[in-house]
Amino acid sequence: MKVTVEILRWDEGEEPKVLHSLSHDCHSLETVAAAAQGVVNSGELPGRVDGYRLITESGVELYGWPDRSVRQ
Repeated sequence: MKVTVEILRWDEGEEPKVLHSLSHDCHSLETVAAAAQGVVNSGELPGRVDGYRLITESGVELYGWPDRSVRQ
């Protein structure tokens, strides 16, 4: 399955801004979600990162946000 991964920033009252985007062929959506969550929680990207969105080739959207207990 082909999945688009978007790393996002939300500013109050605005649409999400896509900071980084990539397409990935995968066999496990859960594995891609875990990897995206790791990027969001890592704190290694410059600036503020508010979450991610995964979009499957069939149009399903999944979202994730930073684990505040991990990244403070």
